[in-house]
Amino acid sequence: MSSVVIPPGQAPPLAIITATDHSGWVIIGTAFSLSLALLSGGIRYFIRRVISPPFGYDDISIGVATAALVIQSSVVFHSISQGLGKSGELLSTEQLVHIGKCAYVSDIFFVLAVWLSKCSVIYFLLRLTPNKVHTRIFNGFIGAMTVWLVLSIFLVTLRCNLSHPWIVIGESCPGLLARWQVIGVLNIVTELIVFSGSIFLIWGLRVSFSKKAAIVIAFGIRLPIIIVIVFRIHTFNRALHANNLVLAQAPYVIWTQVEVAYAVMSATLICLRSLVSSLNTNYGAFDRNTTTNAYGSYGSGKFNSKKSRKQSDTELASIPTQNREPGSEPQLFTGPSSDYVVHASNGRPTAETAKPDKRITGMGQAVHQDSNSIESNDSRQRIIKKVEWRVDYDGQPSIESRMDPTSE
Repeated sequence: MSSVVIPPGQAPPLAIITATDHSGWVIIGTAFSLSLALLSGGIRYFIRRVISPPFGYDDISIGVATAALVIQSSVVFHSISQGLGKSGELLSTEQLVHIGKCAYVSDIFFVLAVWLSKCSVIYFLLRLTPNKVHTRIFNGFIGAMTVWLVLSIFLVTLRCNLSHPWIVIGESCPGLLARWQVIGVLNIVTELIVFSGSIFLIWGLRVSFSKKAAIVIAFGIRLPIIIVIVFRIHTFNRALHANNLVLAQAPYVIWTQVEVAYAVMSATLICLRSLVSSLNTNYGAFDRNTTTNAYGSYGSGKFNSKKSRKQSDTELASIPTQNREPGSEPQLFTGPSSDYVVHASNGRPTAETAKPDKRITGMGQAVHQDSNSIESNDSRQRIIKKVEWRVDYDGQPSIESRMDPTSE
């Protein structure tokens, strides 16, 4: 090992990369991958907490995947402290056994984190559609991912000498490369299944090609992980045939960290609003002008609802208002372009601005909210649970509606 002169007052480097010590590369690769994964996790938390709540199974899955990634990376860092990435002649037998145990645990959490990231994407697809056929098929996808997880855990854990399966050096381990090749091939297949879910989601939609392409590209961000899987298996094969396994496996460990980190990050990238703004598939007769969150047609984000109300006040200025007849009952709700109260005036509703009590997202579907803030002189107050309406105006407003009211 070449000596390094440390200037006075300077701390020694964390690692020195030499011909017999590649642990510095492993530290850089692991730290960088973990940092990006944690950054993506923070972005996802901000999106769900502030922009487009609530949290769902997809967020829970990716949260647990991030936790598994943190544990796996911590095990790798501990393994580095024991000599991972250094030449075998520089390490004691106890250190080699300890490195083997760390690799054994790291492989388990690696498979778990990748599986959870796949499930997160499928759960995200499930939240984009209420279609029962889609739901059944996507649940089948999750079942296929779970089969891959169970098989991978068995292949990783039941190897070499079962009394101490973490020891690879000096043990007879037939089929060790074949195990990871099977895991890798099935990993690629499941990634293609996940990607096919986005195509299946938009296959029958009557939207422009550009919108369909945007959706496919958003989910296709995950596909480069296939290249990482291939490089990871290739470097593992080279390490197995090297004379110095502990030193030669440094590139393999780096590609492992890149794969698991990218799996977690790509599951977050697809939920960014800028990438899925065209995911309003109009299932359930939602209007294309309806305020949407990152899940497309489901619910309204805090920022979106404020913008919608501000925009509706401007649009309402062009709608003339008629007088309210005595004894009319105010019905409060929010339409796609304005907030107003409907009064029963000579059997014909009229419109005027009001604070919303009933938020309607598009036509034919309403979200019930508390009505305690409504002040009315009438003894009865009706809450509209389901409304189908249309507004046409040419000088005078003409609102046709069908209501299914219930008395409160």
